[in-house]
Amino acid sequence: PVFCAQVMSRNRFLSIQKFLRFSDPDEVDKKNPRTRIEPFLNLLRKRCQMVLHPGSEVVVDESLLLWKGLLKFKQCNRSKRARFGIKVYFNCPADEKWQGYSWAFEIFYGKESNLAVPPDADHLGKSEKAVVHMMLGLLGTWRQVYADNWFCSLALAEYLYTKRQTYLTGIVREGRGPPQFLQDERLHKKSSSFVRKDHVLVCKYEDRKTIYSITTMYEARVLEKMKSYFRGHTFWKLPLQINHYNKSMGAVDLCDQLLQPYSAGRRSLAWFKKLGLHMIDRMVLNSYKLHMNTHVDTYKKTSMEFIIDVVSQVLKKHSPGAKKIIEKHEKVLKDRSDNRILFKQQFRLAELTSQLLFQHQGTALLMRGHQITDTF
Repeated sequence: PVFCAQVMSRNRFLSIQKFLRFSDPDEVDKKNPRTRIEPFLNLLRKRCQMVLHPGSEVVVDESLLLWKGLLKFKQCNRSKRARFGIKVYFNCPADEKWQGYSWAFEIFYGKESNLAVPPDADHLGKSEKAVVHMMLGLLGTWRQVYADNWFCSLALAEYLYTKRQTYLTGIVREGRGPPQFLQDERLHKKSSSFVRKDHVLVCKYEDRKTIYSITTMYEARVLEKMKSYFRGHTFWKLPLQINHYNKSMGAVDLCDQLLQPYSAGRRSLAWFKKLGLHMIDRMVLNSYKLHMNTHVDTYKKTSMEFIIDVVSQVLKKHSPGAKKIIEKHEKVLKDRSDNRILFKQQFRLAELTSQLLFQHQGTALLMRGHQITDTF
């Protein structure tokens, strides 16, 4: 960061970073890592769930926060970009407007991570219990939840539909639901086959690799998709449930993409500091999503402009010496926005001028054509 004497000196910033904690030091249990950050996370959860109520479709997925230090609940997932880090479960709305909003989250603490689930869900596995835990408060309302192949199974789909009145759609692995005769069936590329068991529909789709999907909401139907190339068009058929899964499943990944350019994280030997700052970044992103969806008619700010506004308001409230610097910076931003508006107006004027000129030339050519035909 850029340090300024009127706002905060470098030594002051380093001192705050050194002694930053997210819980009461007197209540910390060294053998229980939850006590270092859970009080802070509980406060964030209440705020996130109080401000926004998710729609009829939600997404449950996991994210990996990069951490290469010594930590007993550090996870390794080679399919993720971070590969090593702290696993966090997220529940995000599947609506396109709210994708990226973290409605609920839970840290995975390894064996000590006892996820709270109803008593009738004890027969489920750990990954299946994670979905039930993240859906607490939303069960019994016939909502639709999307999950990937690490969470989905036939047992989870039957449990959510029959006992918790919740739909499930996702990708499933071979040993967690698809019957053997469906696995042995040979299909041509871009073709699909369906099998139903009561309310659960399992689909086998042959693409670059074999994909098994499971749903308790959609019917056995195939959509015709088209992709345009410079040489023409390509048509293929895609199952309905996979099409909805592809549209909705990127909510958590989108959040990670939006956080990457403006992350406030700092290198630290304390895992809870990095995790706490990461969650603060997510809360800023949640605020940005709320701002964009509640101020539709006003000027749409970029993520960077919104972060600068938040920082400016905090400094105005808690640092009187930073007022002159903030006013100077706001003047620069205003000049930029004025130039942007002026450029748009000039572009629109040039566009209208070209349209009028084209219409005038076309009218002149038509009149000239009438004169020529009259002479003949």
